[in-house]
Amino acid sequence: MTADKKKFFLVFICVLFFVTGCAEKEVKTGSTRDQLLSPEKIESMFEEADKLGREGKLKEAEKKISIAYESFLKHGAVDTEKNVKYLKLLANLSLKLQKNSKAAIYSQTIIDVTNDELDKSLGYNNLGMAYQNKGRHGQAIGFLKTALKIALKQLGPDHPNVARVYNNLGVAYVAKNDYANAVKNYTKALEIVTRQFGPDHHATKTIKKNLDSIQK
Repeated sequence: MTADKKKFFLVFICVLFFVTGCAEKEVKTGSTRDQLLSPEKIESMFEEADKLGREGKLKEAEKKISIAYESFLKHGAVDTEKNVKYLKLLANLSLKLQKNSKAAIYSQTIIDVTNDELDKSLGYNNLGMAYQNKGRHGQAIGFLKTALKIALKQLGPDHPNVARVYNNLGVAYVAKNDYANAVKNYTKALEIVTRQFGPDHHATKTIKKNLDSIQK
C-alpha cells in the first residue's frame, strides 16, 4: 500500500467513526441510519440538507446530511468530488452551529483528500474559523494565512473569496488585540468588495462596520 493510499484509508476510517458516532447520538436504532442508502438517495438527502441549511434549519440539515454521509462512506469506493462536496456542507453547518471540533475535523479532511487548490483554500479558511471560535487565535491566523496564499494564487487579488479570507483574518487579529493587522486586513477586504459589489452591498456594509468598530 502506497503512502497516499495509507493516508486516505486512515482519513476514511477516522471520519467514518466520527460521523457514525454523531449519528448514533441523534438517530434512533431501526431508522434510516441502519440502511445502506443508494447513491441516488444520498444525493437527494444532500440536496434536501443543503436547502434546509439555506432556510436556517441548521439542526435538521445537519442530521440529514450526517445520515447520508455515513452511508456514503460505507459504500467503500469513495468518489472524491462528492466526498468533498458533502464535507463542505458538514463543515459549514458545524461552523454555524458552533460545533467547532466537528467543523475542524471535516475541514481538515477536505484538505487531506482533495487535489483542488480552491477546495484546500476553503478547508484552511474553515479550519481557521473553527480555531478562531475555539479561542485559539494564533493557530487560526496561521490557517487563514495559508487559505489566503492559495486563494491569491488561484483567484488573483481582486476576488470576493479573497476578500472573505482578509475579513476573517481581521476578525482573528481583533480577537488577538492586534488592531494594526486587523485594520490592514479589513481595509484590503473592503477595497475588494467595494470594487466588486459597490458601497451598498451587504458584504461591503458588513466589512465596513467591522473596520469602523476598531477605528473609533
